[in-house]
Amino acid sequence: NQLQKQYEVKEIPTEVDEIQDVDILLVIHPKLLPEKTLFAIDQFVLKGGRTIVCVDPHCFADPPDQKAALLSGAPPPQNSDLNQLFRTWGVEMPVNTFAGDRSLALKATLMPNQRPEKLIGFLNLTQQCFSPDTVITADLNQIRLLFPGVLRDVNDSEKKEGERKIERRTLLSTTSRGNSWSISSPYELLVPNPQQLMEKFVDGNEPVIMGSLITGRFRSSFPDGIVVENVETSGESPDESEEVKDEKKKTEKITGLTEAVEDCVVVIFTDVDFISDLVAYQDTFLGKIVVGDNSALLLNTIDDLRGSSDLISIRSRGSYQRPFVVVDEIEKQAERETA
Repeated sequence: NQLQKQYEVKEIPTEVDEIQDVDILLVIHPKLLPEKTLFAIDQFVLKGGRTIVCVDPHCFADPPDQKAALLSGAPPPQNSDLNQLFRTWGVEMPVNTFAGDRSLALKATLMPNQRPEKLIGFLNLTQQCFSPDTVITADLNQIRLLFPGVLRDVNDSEKKEGERKIERRTLLSTTSRGNSWSISSPYELLVPNPQQLMEKFVDGNEPVIMGSLITGRFRSSFPDGIVVENVETSGESPDESEEVKDEKKKTEKITGLTEAVEDCVVVIFTDVDFISDLVAYQDTFLGKIVVGDNSALLLNTIDDLRGSSDLISIRSRGSYQRPFVVVDEIEKQAERETA
């Protein structure tokens, strides 16, 4: 709804052969996309299309269907990824792996009559976590992420040989004490146990990346194209058996660009919840209001990819907060001494 106030928003089906007439492509929570859709995204990027991708190792804004869970005996997946394309762009998001940081963790109440406890996966990013070198994040004050994933570099022999240059600029990261942590099963997050998750976490010594701006001349994730199945409908009789219809199915090979002719631009965020009603907005008697800079981050990214930065600095300065840094440090010291 907030995007529609400023832009013309067009929804694209999850099964699409080609992406056209789009200035900025938003790929939000891509779950089990068919190969032809992945190929369409791949070709859109290679043709110079600006793209923003939000993926999530466990999206709380995507609650599982209880009926489907009972029938299957297991909760439907709440994760999404685009690693097949990411790896071509030089990064990947590991499955069931999250970013954590004790100094950024927020307190949350997960059960009635329970006292608030720090949740290692609920992070409140402050100015030290934002890149000052890009207009997208330079003036942001506060971003809240809910169990964000980790964006890691992929070893690329071609990059080392200098055949192509891909530049990755960090947008969001933890502090230097941040680290990644993993779960063995999504069941662990159906009702998160703050104490157990905190005990699992080990402080690190370098920032963990949760958002990146990637530019360069990418190569296709499908250099040989893809094979799609078509069904001949001409002259088909309604009385024909399924076996006869199956014989009429034909495969077709679709090819496209194998390498970009100009620099591509992609922005990746490893959280989907940060733009959901759950985290980015708050219900009041006047309706939903914006909380923090979560929505500003997405709007800034769109404006920057459009080549228009006029509103970015104004929008980012719109919600300034001055934290009680001395009191916060006293609390952190007390927690370390009593841990």
